Amino acid sequence: FRPPSLAPFLPPLVFPGLLCIGSMALAALLPLPGAFPLPSGTVAPSLVKPSLRSASLRARGVARERAACFSEASSGPSTFATAAVAAAAAFATAVSSSMSERRKKRRVICQAEIVDVDVLPAIGAVEAVLAKLRQDGSPLRNKTMEYVKEPKRSLLQQTVADALPQLGGRSVAEALVQELRVSGNCQTTDKAEVGAAVLCLMMGGMDEAHNLVTPHSQASPTTFGGPAKHGSTMKRDASYCHIIVHRNEGSNPGEMGSGFKNSKYWISSTFPAGEIHPIWPALKQAAQELAETSSGFAHREARGALKSMGTWNPLKFNSLCEQAVDCEDEEMLAWCSAVQSRELALLFEHIVGKVSAKR
Repeated sequence: FRPPSLAPFLPPLVFPGLLCIGSMALAALLPLPGAFPLPSGTVAPSLVKPSLRSASLRARGVARERAACFSEASSGPSTFATAAVAAAAAFATAVSSSMSERRKKRRVICQAEIVDVDVLPAIGAVEAVLAKLRQDGSPLRNKTMEYVKEPKRSLLQQTVADALPQLGGRSVAEALVQELRVSGNCQTTDKAEVGAAVLCLMMGGMDEAHNLVTPHSQASPTTFGGPAKHGSTMKRDASYCHIIVHRNEGSNPGEMGSGFKNSKYWISSTFPAGEIHPIWPALKQAAQELAETSSGFAHREARGALKSMGTWNPLKFNSLCEQAVDCEDEEMLAWCSAVQSRELALLFEHIVGKVSAKR
């Protein structure tokens, strides 16, 4: 008796069998869809690349086509081949879905290190503020401050409401900090907060700017700014912004007497004798050019003060601003406002650099 040969059945069975065993083994090792569930509401739909879905569908289609080819080539019993087809399709689905989930999760982790991705500004809030500064400047305000976490009488919301995107429940200050952080213009949160404070000041948001810079420049906690950020890398620039905040508070009473008095305190503590800020040479040149184009009292006073300064002197500039406010001299106020606008633009560029459109 001679047993029948299995050779005719081996070619159609061996390859699908190996494919099925390999597919089941790999599917056991790889995570199935849903192995990495994402927190609800973490990813904005616009951040998930459309290509992930199309890639997944392509992978499944290719797997089914190949498995079908193997099934058609089989001339023997089809049970094992059918199982191989099903296993191959399931394996392709599991792998493509797992890759899609992993890519999504990596994207969420990267974004979470920067900012909540659900609250990204729709368009460039930073550019909107800078454009408004170029158009209107930043006048010397002489305005009372509220010293609260959420100011009710701030000029910021009123001034830029028509220029900014829908904020989705956020304050303008929050939107500016987040955009600077996410866009790549600021590599640290410290830098983004101080840069945003300068932007707030440009638009008259004195309390918002004060709330942002106080933790970086003051050692004690406050009810409006929160806990102090000891070891902040932006202490000096935050203190400079603090000077400008209280200069705009002007003759109104504040934390330490009038705003002008408080501003002088911050000048003395931030720039002891002999210390200068990198923007001062360009600032003095801009002030001289503006003085040449001014007229009347402003022309004489500004030119005389600038000549006696040597290098830029923030105390003398503050005195000119105080004089302009006290005398209500329109020409002098216009010159001080123009110089302050240039000062804020230079300080912002020093902190953030050239603003890029990278998103």
